[in-house]
Formats: sequence, C-alpha cells, structure tokens
Amino acid sequence: MNRALAYFSISATLFFLAAVFMLLFLAPEVDPMHSGISFYALTKYAPVIDLALALIGLAGISLGIALWSLTPTIGGRIGIVLLVAWGCASILAGAYPVDAPDAAPTRSGSIHNMAGLNFLLIFPAALLIEATRSSIARSGWITSSYWLAWLLLITAILLFIFNGPLSSLGIGGLVQRLYWLVLASWILLKAQQVHHAGVISTTM
Repeated sequence: MNRALAYFSISATLFFLAAVFMLLFLAPEVDPMHSGISFYALTKYAPVIDLALALIGLAGISLGIALWSLTPTIGGRIGIVLLVAWGCASILAGAYPVDAPDAAPTRSGSIHNMAGLNFLLIFPAALLIEATRSSIARSGWITSSYWLAWLLLITAILLFIFNGPLSSLGIGGLVQRLYWLVLASWILLKAQQVHHAGVISTTM
C-alpha cells in the first residue's frame, strides 16, 4: 500500500512539474518573473494548472498517508497532519481561481488567496517529518531530504518577502517557482524513501 501511495505521489509531482514547465511556453502572456503560477488559471490553459495544483495537493496527501505508519513520533505525525492540510489547501487553490489583476475581489479569489497561505504549513511539516526517527531513517536519501526541508524554509521566507514587502521588485513569480521546485523535489525524494523502504520490507 505504501509503495503504491509513494508511486502515485511521484507520478503526480512529476506531472505538476511538467505542466508548470510547459505553461512557460504555452502561455507566454503570464510573466514568469512577476506572476505566480496561479495566473495561468486566467488563460485558456486554466484546466491544466487547476489539474496540476490538484495533483500536487494529492501527492502531498498520499505521501502523508504513506508516512504515517513509518513515523512513530508525535512530532513527526504533527508534521504529517500539516502536510495533509497543505495538500487539501493546494487542491482548494486549484478549484478556486485567482482574481485577475486590478479586478474587483470575488469569493473565488478570496478563497484562493487564503488557500495560498498554505506555504505556512509545508515548511514546518517538512522539518517535523525530517526531525523524526522513522523507519526510513537509514535510507540513502535521508540527508538530501533533510537539507531540502531547510531550503524549503528559506524559499518560503523569500516567497513572503518578494510577494509582500518587496513585491515592487517584480521577481515574485520567479521566487515562487523556485519555492515550488524545492517543494516538489522534497516530495519526490521523500516518496522515493517510502518506496525504497517498501522494497526493503518485501525482500526481508
């Protein structure tokens, strides 16, 4: 079961990365330096980014479910709950598109903006999960995922800074894409650890 969840998490995350990369070329009207990936929902490729956000959310939920039985500590399980909550919020962000710039606020845009605050959930989730002594702690990728969790914290801070106080610099979209790249890399690596642990358990 855990191996299947890990495989789904990997596949969904790879789809997300491929979709965001392709949209750079399919929707050039969205400036990747200034605008976040949510603004692809305002183009004719809205279904693509909506599906991508839903899948990356499901990837996080699947990973959390797979990690639960492998994580014995309270702190680690709190991290898993935060990871699942982040995944649910990502799905919500895809279901409710962002408002167009300078447009009157809508309920959809307000829900999207609230769901977009889920970056405040994912970095403590990753750090708590990495801090725990789970049954996959001896995996060969454990050190890399640990440092990716700390890099995720850094990119989350930068995401807030360059889409908040320093948004006038016009690089918020680039910083957000960096954040997504680090986050997707952490999910991929963590799912690989779970899959690897499942392979070992079936051969012992």
